[in-house]
Amino acid sequence: MRPAARWCAVAVLAAAVAFGASCGGKKAPKTVPVPTPNQTLYEKGVALINQRKFESARKVLTEVGTREATPPELDALVKLAIADSYFYQTGLENLIEAQSRYTQFVSFYPSHEMASYAQFQIGVCYLRQSPQPHLDQSFTRQAMDEFDKVARLDPHGRYVLSASQMREFCIQKLAQHDYDVGRFYIRRKAWNGAVARFKDILEYYPSYSATDGVYYNIGYCLMKAGNDADAEIYLQKIVRDYPASRYVPEAKDALGKLKKPAAPPTEPAAGATPAAEGVPVPPPVNAP
Repeated sequence: MRPAARWCAVAVLAAAVAFGASCGGKKAPKTVPVPTPNQTLYEKGVALINQRKFESARKVLTEVGTREATPPELDALVKLAIADSYFYQTGLENLIEAQSRYTQFVSFYPSHEMASYAQFQIGVCYLRQSPQPHLDQSFTRQAMDEFDKVARLDPHGRYVLSASQMREFCIQKLAQHDYDVGRFYIRRKAWNGAVARFKDILEYYPSYSATDGVYYNIGYCLMKAGNDADAEIYLQKIVRDYPASRYVPEAKDALGKLKKPAAPPTEPAAGATPAAEGVPVPPPVNAP
């Protein structure tokens, strides 16, 4: 082999060795993991909610749709699950966030089979923000309106009965509010104001569980206001229609006072001057 050819062969061999060494020094490329299916992510998120790991659940649920397209039916369930994660996590701010997300769900998916559930949850969110009965009941009234919408969304749905029961709970709470206000007026001896509040209960909340107390308080206030005729009507109703009521003894006692005849005039003392001239003084009882 001629020198020139020999040097060419050496150069080719050296280049091959250098190339092989450079390739050998590099790390093998990492294998890209297979994207997790959306359904698996959704199920994992729901499981975390059941474990009360709400923030972790939301982190997983927000990954749905980032690696592959999300079917519309699954997208709705994911949104509902995120709303649930806020609802079950303690804190007013989480409750308000849940309420907002349930409202969005009903707006976006009004015909979805879970729309009535989301609507029911809106009512529960309002009710959970409602204070004690003696305080303002705006949230309770709003909750009752939201529960009424459940049947309109799905008249035969499985949440209609629950919504009806929660609505009745709202009615009892609103009636108790008016009852407490009526008792407040009684303590202030504002008899007419108390009567008006108690009559509102009979008109707007006829299913109130303490209706017997309402009738008694109306009768009592009317009696105090000097309206004995109307007071007797309400007190008689207690005795007649609520024989087992704890107010019956008090109603009977009040009725006894209403029917008690007026006391006879007091006999003047011996030698007393008649109250008015020409008015005879009744003789003593033991006079002959």
